[in-house]
Parts: sequence; C-alpha cells; structure tokens
Amino acid sequence: MAATASRNCNGRVARRMWKFLWPEVEKEEDVPITSVTNGVHTATWLARRVRVLLNKHLGENWMEALDDPETWIRMDAISDRELWETRLHLKRKLVLYIMDRARQRWMQGGYHPIQAIASGIMLDPYALTIGFARRFATYKRADLVFHNLDRLLELINRPNHPVQLSLPAKPIPPTNPASC
Repeated sequence: MAATASRNCNGRVARRMWKFLWPEVEKEEDVPITSVTNGVHTATWLARRVRVLLNKHLGENWMEALDDPETWIRMDAISDRELWETRLHLKRKLVLYIMDRARQRWMQGGYHPIQAIASGIMLDPYALTIGFARRFATYKRADLVFHNLDRLLELINRPNHPVQLSLPAKPIPPTNPASC
C-alpha cells in the first residue's frame, strides 16, 4: 500500500511538472505519466575507481553507449580479480568514511557511546556486510534480511568468518498524498 501511495504521489508531481509537454491535455490528471521510478545519472553516481576500470575495458566513450548490448558484452573482459580489488578498495573507503564521521560526531560532544557504536565505529572493511542502504520504508522490504532467520544465524555464527549487519535506523515518515 505504501509503495502504491509513493508511486501515485511521484506520478502526480511528475504530471504537474511536465504537463507543458502536452498542451492539448486540459486536465493535469490526464497527462500520460502514471508513475516515476528511480533512475541513475551514471556520470555522477559512479565511483571514480569504477569509471577508471570501465574506461580501461569498455573504452573511453562507453557512457555514450549505455543502451548498446555490445558495451556490456565487453564487461566479460574484466577479470574477477580486478573487480574484487576495486570492490575492496571502495568498501574500505566507505568504512573509513563512516568511522571518521562517527568519530567527528563523538568529538563534537553530546553523542552517547551507544550512538557511536551504532554509527559504525566498529565496522570491519574485510567482514561480510549484510546491509540495506536505502530509506527504511516498509515497501522497500528491508525485512527480507530477516526472512530466513535460521540461514542468517548460520552465517553470523560461523567461526573465523565475521559478519556484520548494517541497517538504517531512521524510518522514512509516511507519505501524505495531500502534500503531493
């Protein structure tokens, strides 16, 4: 139900924004936009390290051919080792950022020790991290992390195989359709 409300709200806002493209349509609700899904602007979303890797294997102009299947066939040329090294580098960078941010908040004061720990001060960049890096809205189904509790406990309790969970603590407020 929340997903439908969000899509309806997104569609309503998009129809209002883009109505000028359909001057022949009299009523805003008749604009042929039903909903909007998230998109990615590749140039700003992509980590520099990944861009360098893709430039090396796909060619400098691969971003101009994102919809060309040939572009993505060339992905097979990237070795597992190169992909893994890039992933590890980015994970270490993320964990260091999280730890530094928690440390800075601690030094500013007014931060309880439990908040520092919950903020990720003890994250291990080499541990398997099971996470949910999206807004904690019910329709995004974050609870699937706990769907198979036996499997999760089996993963978490393996000796010499550290596992950590990273879940957002702040839920998104419910959408008020009237505010769209």
